[in-house]
Amino acid sequence: MGQLKIKLASGKNVTLEAFHMSVTYSGLLAGEPTQEMNEKIINNFSSPKNWGARKSYIEKSNIYALENVLKPIIYSAWLSAKPINDKEKQFDGSEIVVVWFGNEKLNKSIKRIIVDGLEKFDWNKHAKNFNI
Repeated sequence: MGQLKIKLASGKNVTLEAFHMSVTYSGLLAGEPTQEMNEKIINNFSSPKNWGARKSYIEKSNIYALENVLKPIIYSAWLSAKPINDKEKQFDGSEIVVVWFGNEKLNKSIKRIIVDGLEKFDWNKHAKNFNI
């Protein structure tokens, strides 16, 4: 299977390098989520270690399912594209890891989950140019 190409709402074409999903409260064995716990989840989230050190952006709008309860799934997508504003052609590309909270949608394809999750993402504002 080839790499998945995605067209963002802004019109930017990006390539999905990797995708990961995890349960938001995977370590909560008893009790109710608290605001402090939610802040720790948000502030301490890291993408899979085998993705390396990459710039990350966490989409923090519309993250709650209920008051003090984050949506049940954390999605993260490592994306790459052509460089941003590279008039001197000094970069090989641009990339970022985008993280968002969502509801488990077993009836959606991975591509649809990603496209929906990245609907409002501003590539030029958040992605970072790189050299190989």
